[in-house]
Amino acid sequence: MTHVIRHVMFSLTDAPQTSVSISPPGDIQEGTDVTLTCNSTSDLPVRSYEWSKTDPFTALGTEHEQGSETYTIRNIKSEDSGRYMCVSKYECASRNSYTHLQVSCE
Repeated sequence: MTHVIRHVMFSLTDAPQTSVSISPPGDIQEGTDVTLTCNSTSDLPVRSYEWSKTDPFTALGTEHEQGSETYTIRNIKSEDSGRYMCVSKYECASRNSYTHLQVSCE
């Protein structure tokens, strides 16, 4: 009887990358709805997403929203300006991506 053992390795050069996009693009005015989307460049399935605002660190959204690739801020205000982070969680890794929102007064 012959046994074949195969090893599959995950290369760091093939590691998933993430980025955050903002919709609508351009100047963000108070009172509008803004959606942040976490984008992955990998074919690996994302198991979950986590959203937070940094400085100070604040977890965002409900449990359902935490698992979603999008996070929407309704009726945005100037105090919503700041740095936002998305964490994409994969089977064997996680990746962080950041974006900065600057809300303009009307």
